[in-house]
Amino acid sequence: MDAFVGLDWGEQHHQVHALDAGGRTTLEVRVAHDGAGLEQLRQALAELGDPAGVGIAIERREGLLVEHLLAWGYPVYPVNPKVAARAREGYCAAPVKSDALDAFCLADLLRRQVDTWRPLRRPSETLAELAALVRDRERFVVEHRRLQHQLRATLETYHPAMTHLFSSIDRSITLVFLRRFPTPAAATRLTEHRLGLFLRRAGYTGRTAPAVLLGRIREYPATPSAGTDRARLRGALALADLLGGGPGAADGELIDPARGRRAVTPHPGT
Repeated sequence: MDAFVGLDWGEQHHQVHALDAGGRTTLEVRVAHDGAGLEQLRQALAELGDPAGVGIAIERREGLLVEHLLAWGYPVYPVNPKVAARAREGYCAAPVKSDALDAFCLADLLRRQVDTWRPLRRPSETLAELAALVRDRERFVVEHRRLQHQLRATLETYHPAMTHLFSSIDRSITLVFLRRFPTPAAATRLTEHRLGLFLRRAGYTGRTAPAVLLGRIREYPATPSAGTDRARLRGALALADLLGGGPGAADGELIDPARGRRAVTPHPGT
């Protein structure tokens, strides 16, 4: 390999530092994260030689910048941020954040360890689509769980029965019930007959009898302050709206746009 590039990426700018095999700096540039900046980066990297002989170390495995680098034909070596942080400690005495230093450290780290690292492989269009969907779904699930925890914490402060009424806080029946009976006062006015009618209309498929559910509602205390209820229910309803889609909203088939037919079928367990 002829050149070793460290690329410290950012949302607004990217810092680039290149070294030759002997550790001499051959390129140091800062480019904007826009169309003009990417073209400036492409031209600057082209001056280093054949893309196949120019390795690029970056603390990312995905994203617009990585996809462009792969499309240009460069071997891209993703670096774990924790590994980069530990390596950076050997280059400076004080923990001072510097984009230029970070880019240099990545370049030198790649130069010293390139034989033990594995570059990313440019995927096919279908594989790239699948990988992006999987990553996005993982983020969606993490965010979905965070919203569940927030909703549960909010309900525990004023409407605790809701957290014990159905099997999970994000079930559609839970969210529908919360929108219809958002306060303890509204829920405790239910009778067994009215609750049964509501469950049938809401399409409830659980096996718990209305009498049991009604007992759960009346088991937990309510707040003595109507003002607290009004304040808390606003946040609870907002969270319920955010949870409404559920993780399944991120699932779906991959469609081949060129052929207009299914490319990949989701696993039946998803």
